[in-house]
Amino acid sequence: SKNKYQSVIMPSLFKKYSKLIYFILVLLCCAPSLWGNFLVTMAAILLAAYWVLDGNYKQSFKTLWSRKAALCLLIIPVIIILRTLVQLPNPTALMFISKYLPFLIFVFVIGSKPNFSSGQFHAIMLVYIFSVVINSLFCTGNYILTYENGDNFRTISYFISYIRLTLFVLVAISACAFYLFQKKDEVQKNERIFLWCSFFWLSFFIIFLKSFTGYVIFCISAALTLFYLMHKNKKEWAKFLMIALILVGIGIVITAVYSEAKHFIYPDVQPSELEQTTPYGNSYTHIQSYEIENGHYTGLYICESELAEAWAERTNTSVYHLNEHGYSYYSTLVRYMTSKNLRKDKNGFSELSDYEIEAVRNGFTNYRFLSNSNPKKRIYEVCWDLYMYSNGASPENHSIPQRFEFVKCTFQTVERSPFFGFGATVRNEMNQTYQERNNLSSEHWNLPHNQYLLMMLFCGFIGLFLFIFSICGTFWFSKLHWNFLTIGWFIIVVISCFSEDTFNTSAGQACCCLIGSILLFTQPSKKCNPDEQ
Repeated sequence: SKNKYQSVIMPSLFKKYSKLIYFILVLLCCAPSLWGNFLVTMAAILLAAYWVLDGNYKQSFKTLWSRKAALCLLIIPVIIILRTLVQLPNPTALMFISKYLPFLIFVFVIGSKPNFSSGQFHAIMLVYIFSVVINSLFCTGNYILTYENGDNFRTISYFISYIRLTLFVLVAISACAFYLFQKKDEVQKNERIFLWCSFFWLSFFIIFLKSFTGYVIFCISAALTLFYLMHKNKKEWAKFLMIALILVGIGIVITAVYSEAKHFIYPDVQPSELEQTTPYGNSYTHIQSYEIENGHYTGLYICESELAEAWAERTNTSVYHLNEHGYSYYSTLVRYMTSKNLRKDKNGFSELSDYEIEAVRNGFTNYRFLSNSNPKKRIYEVCWDLYMYSNGASPENHSIPQRFEFVKCTFQTVERSPFFGFGATVRNEMNQTYQERNNLSSEHWNLPHNQYLLMMLFCGFIGLFLFIFSICGTFWFSKLHWNFLTIGWFIIVVISCFSEDTFNTSAGQACCCLIGSILLFTQPSKKCNPDEQ
């Protein structure tokens, strides 16, 4: 019968073209993985469906068992899922299990399937790089078209968190370096042009993103690339050039950081005698506080009445109105004028141009940074946040100080269950600690923004140990594939987990687990287990 014929022919066709279907499926899954969480979920569902339909279970488990790197990486989702299973039917436990299922599926499916051929792996990487480039161009174009002075640069990423986008971009840069420096003989001329253009554009885009984590990973990766090129090149002048570039790079970073930190290390000496009246006879207010801008004390020489009058004359608005970020024009104006070392009175205000007044209205507090695209602005903001926090300022609405509070809350919380953690109830436990500490308002009660600490909260010190063992073991057992891609993956994961709960999001799992599994487990190797072929 027709139905009987179809039941026989369809499975046989699937098995005949199984490897091709798998290649196309992985190609379709990795390319759109940075375009939104829904597509990540769909990728996990498609890969799981393929594994079930393929049916070659015995060989799949045999391949997985032969890949120690995959087994190591599986430790992370397995211990989290097992820890939360005992808390069922708690709805939060069910949510955590569903959240980490894509992680489990990516590693399990790709880790149990054969290596790709050189051509297939090459195609997957090129398509991935192309997808990242298109995404970054779209995000940049959208940001420029909708840009307003003072906009938060973190809104540049349209589809996912800008920090997760940074990770995808860094992996793509590693892939470009891999083919440009290590596999250049396998790259055609047109591909080489595309890779060089992508490499330079994505390197610029990392700077444009202004992710502090991205800067750190990019600098370390660049230094390792130069060390590799120095090792491979036999010419003495080339080695000297590489060393010089490394030293110059280190010098630039140190100089950039010091040029901003010095304003807080060596502020002005507060004068012992201060004038008490303005040239117009109004009284100055002198607030003896630690607040500074560009090394100048903010609280000195303030005449609020003259500022309010001068502002109203120039703008026809009240200086006490709030800008779109929720801060008053007055507080921003005082900080801006202090950055120029002007007295906060009518004469000082008259020295501001219309352009500068508009910058104040848009939330800029320092005359040296009238654009959000200046990388040094981010360094200055970090220094300012740390200085203010160290002097007792509130950590709220400041990224770095808030993270210190997250860490303190984490260690205080984990004391209640140090060995096995809290599983799915981790957020409730942290909220209880935040309430006890009373240092942050409830809208700022967050998880630690640190994957190591989050694992400690989930599964205690045992979970933290297994997490570190898993990451290090995954890298060690993939040593047959050590290159720019695998080393780049390891650097990205290790550093990003210090500043973000990387594996706790769909985008983070797609970058570090889906793309990572392809890089670590399925690269063609001259010395691989016969079962993996």
